Amino acid sequence: MAAVSWIYLVDESNLAPNAHVRFYVCGAMALPIDRLPALNEAVRGIRSDCGYAPEDSLKWQTAGRPAHVSVNQHREAKNRVLELPSDLHLRFFPVLTHHRVALRRSVQDRVEFAANFAVGLVERFLGEQQADAIGLFDRRPAGDEGTYLRSLFQRQPDNPPGRDFSLKRTTALGYTVDGASHLASVLDITLGAFCYCVNEGDPEHLTVPRRLWPKVLERMWWTESAPGHRTLRPEGFAFLPVRIRTQAVLDERSAAIDHLNELLPG
Repeated sequence: MAAVSWIYLVDESNLAPNAHVRFYVCGAMALPIDRLPALNEAVRGIRSDCGYAPEDSLKWQTAGRPAHVSVNQHREAKNRVLELPSDLHLRFFPVLTHHRVALRRSVQDRVEFAANFAVGLVERFLGEQQADAIGLFDRRPAGDEGTYLRSLFQRQPDNPPGRDFSLKRTTALGYTVDGASHLASVLDITLGAFCYCVNEGDPEHLTVPRRLWPKVLERMWWTESAPGHRTLRPEGFAFLPVRIRTQAVLDERSAAIDHLNELLPG
């Protein structure tokens, strides 16, 4: 029997489109439970050094910066969160849904569909690790929260018929809120950096995305085939819908992938 040795948190960003936001993004952040105290200690140190009071939110968006925290302090805090040490074994699993598709669904449906997929990515990872986990969700922007968690946890292998979306590695589900977990800050900032890299395509404004993208990639699911040679696992991220029937959506997905590849050093 596998030990419950991981914890993961699920949140979303870019729920509404605009001229620069083409994808709705849901992400999960996982780490071994025994590394959670070290993560908490590290984030508490960052908060203290950068002027955050215990009751202040530490998030990606500048609009959420406390008034007594300067822009430079906020930027330093985010950079330090993105540079947390690799021995925490953080793993980030993003799911992108093009807004042409997402807007065809209600807010509840698009949030639940993407969150289900993010959980599926984490489950694949946990299966390879032969580990079980507890999953937490940020409070959802629509729908009945209890009904959603029950339906996700109670899924059976043949529901819908012939398909298996049942949880194999997640032993408990729950909700958390801003300010109740330092892992939530780490996910929010990583998700924000990921979205910034995806959305900022202006060739004259790529300095920051080029700096951020390697830090985000470091947290995704890699396989190391040889020392210094790593490959990003395709099971660790997703573009939705899986089967794209609209050429415009296919073109924008390809452009997003090309853009992110261009941000890589060298």
